[in-house]
Amino acid sequence: MIDSPLTDSLLLVNPATADNPKLSHIHQSLIYIVDHSEAGTIGVNLNRFYSKPLSELVGPNSRLPTVDPERLTVPHVIFGGPLAGEEFWVLQSAAHTPAVGLSNRALALGFSPDAFAAVSEQDGRAIVGAGSFGWGPGQLERELADGLWLPFPSHYELLTAIPFHDPPLFAIHLFLQLRFGQRPPQPHAA
Repeated sequence: MIDSPLTDSLLLVNPATADNPKLSHIHQSLIYIVDHSEAGTIGVNLNRFYSKPLSELVGPNSRLPTVDPERLTVPHVIFGGPLAGEEFWVLQSAAHTPAVGLSNRALALGFSPDAFAAVSEQDGRAIVGAGSFGWGPGQLERELADGLWLPFPSHYELLTAIPFHDPPLFAIHLFLQLRFGQRPPQPHAA
């Protein structure tokens, strides 16, 4: 099976949409595309977080499986998008993840207790979130043609060379740590 060029890529919402009130819910979003095919697309926003850290969301009545926060890239739960907002997931290396959920060659999006248990093998390269973004067949292609999204390939050197500013800068750094296991180089002081 050949992956689509959009699988394992990033979408940044076009900054020119900032003044459109219909798009305020996606303003400053940076979406990681886990899977793109003729059947549609699924991705998660890496640029929004719940206000409480993971440790405060886990409890006896929580739907969130237990996971060691020390094994995560960030201690907060990511708000991945407006779809299935009560469904918790873990995004981690596909190499260490049981064959559950969605995956591409690099990362896997798992929903099962087995996927959360695999976080112990991730060495700090996993994130937990809830909710996602989804597009039906051809929908994302139309939005790209209309200029709503700016696509970026999942390429370390390219992503570290682009002068991103906050707020997507933090999400780019989070992605680089998760996907490549390394932080971007720090600029040298003049």
